[in-house]
Amino acid sequence: MRTATFAQRLLTHLRWKSVAELLSRAISLIFIFVTARTLGDTGYGAFSLPLAWAGLWAITLDWGTQHLLIRELGENASPWQLLPAAFYLKVLASLCFALGLGLSSYWAPQIPFHALAAAGLWSIAQSWNDSLFALLNAYEQFKAEALYRNGMRFVLLLPQLAILYWAPDVWTLLWVSAITQALLSVGVYGWVLRRVLRQNLPPNAQVNAQAQHKSLLAPHFQRIYALWRRGLSFWWFHVAWLMYLKLDLVMLPNFLSSATETSALQTLGWYQGAIRCYEIVALVGYILSMSLYPLWVRMEPTARQQFWKRLNRWLWPATLVIAVLAYVVAPLGVPLLLGQAFTPTIGLFRILSLSLPFVIFNQIALNVLAAQHRQYYTAWAASLGLFINGALNAYAIPRYGATAAAWSTVVADLCLSLCFLVLSFWPNPQPDR
Repeated sequence: MRTATFAQRLLTHLRWKSVAELLSRAISLIFIFVTARTLGDTGYGAFSLPLAWAGLWAITLDWGTQHLLIRELGENASPWQLLPAAFYLKVLASLCFALGLGLSSYWAPQIPFHALAAAGLWSIAQSWNDSLFALLNAYEQFKAEALYRNGMRFVLLLPQLAILYWAPDVWTLLWVSAITQALLSVGVYGWVLRRVLRQNLPPNAQVNAQAQHKSLLAPHFQRIYALWRRGLSFWWFHVAWLMYLKLDLVMLPNFLSSATETSALQTLGWYQGAIRCYEIVALVGYILSMSLYPLWVRMEPTARQQFWKRLNRWLWPATLVIAVLAYVVAPLGVPLLLGQAFTPTIGLFRILSLSLPFVIFNQIALNVLAAQHRQYYTAWAASLGLFINGALNAYAIPRYGATAAAWSTVVADLCLSLCFLVLSFWPNPQPDR
């Protein structure tokens, strides 16, 4: 791959991926901040709790297939072999998620069952959208992703703001959001999928698929099992990653045993606000990582490693500057976005900002290792981070509250970065089987 071609494609990817992510996050943040100001800290905590449980069960919604598809389609695998199996695997994953979330009503009886159902519907719709975005990224259709994602976010925002203005009730807001997103996903999914296939398959692929290869659309269990097995390392990593990101939100209200229900929800609301502000800044790493991933899988291994070395020379200083800026502007930015009721969030966000260089590096290094077929090692590294985060939370949250949860995230991200740094420069790497 020529340097000029690589640079041009990367800039195009960065431009449209930035539009897709930043504009959609801006629309989402409008909803989050209006919700926080309207419902208050306690109401926002109650709104966040069923979504946090759904977030934990979201580990069953994708068994590593999305990340695997980007790599294998980038390596010129046949979409007619991969996509039907991926579809049936997604249906099975959605059923497993629904069953698991339904069982959560026994473990979290304080949450109404209907609230868990709404959070589940919302999460399933989001997960199917993520699969679609992965397909678009695999074919480097970042512009199409930007148009679809932002259009859906804007349409979803309208009924949400209407509920917050005329009937600010937590459960009404949750259900309206879930139903609207599900309807939007069903309405747009088929159109975008057909468009991508038409643009990226050979001219005779449509005819061949209809006339000669209809059997490929049937559920072939061997192909489904093979795809599931190849994606397990990706799934394993994302399970550990998701759990140590969401673990704090679930452990906080349960480990603050000496607090009343209201103060526990307040603490959860403050910490959730800090996490949301932290995610805004950490989005830099995700945009760069996903813009590079479809290009990395098409690069020669030697060229990829040389580029990775050059990238690290400016990545760490740049992310350190980002962390310092986030720390400095926190006293002004956090109350401006969330309101004065979230003043305790400032200190929590400042602690989390110390982790920004690590989390940005981790997102990028993950895809470098995935392109090297070494995701098995990333799964073990993320498991170590999960263990460290959980152990620190269990010990320190009862003693120091949300501050301990923030510091545990910093320590886990640091450990994960050290593992990824060693793995990414490890000589004579052994690819996954």
